[in-house]
Amino acid sequence: EYAFVSGATRRRATTADVNWEAMHPSASANTLTVAAGTTVTFTWTDNHDVWEFASEADYNSCNFAGAVEKASTSVQTVDVAAPTTAATTKYFGCAVSSHCEDGQKIAISWTDADGCLSTEEYQCDSNCDGSCDQC
Repeated sequence: EYAFVSGATRRRATTADVNWEAMHPSASANTLTVAAGTTVTFTWTDNHDVWEFASEADYNSCNFAGAVEKASTSVQTVDVAAPTTAATTKYFGCAVSSHCEDGQKIAISWTDADGCLSTEEYQCDSNCDGSCDQC
């Protein structure tokens, strides 16, 4: 199965693929929203790596100080496990040469168990489970 589809009902753990190779270069911001429990798999063939930035500010400026390496250039695939059930956004980039500055970076947002992002206000929508105080 693949990532969150707007309007979907209850979702179970899934996987989502990120074609890391295709993001070099990128002219616009790369984002991905996936359901809680989704493992994201980065794959590539050329000379790339994957780092998790310490903050959104570091992501925006491609500052790798404090970033954590998730995969070296020799790996060419890495799974990023889903965070806890709380909604969160994590930021990733390639530290090879100027790849990050060329757009090879992505913000991945995991929804909470009810399908909400951390920045959303709770409201009933097509994902509502009957309790209107949460998604």
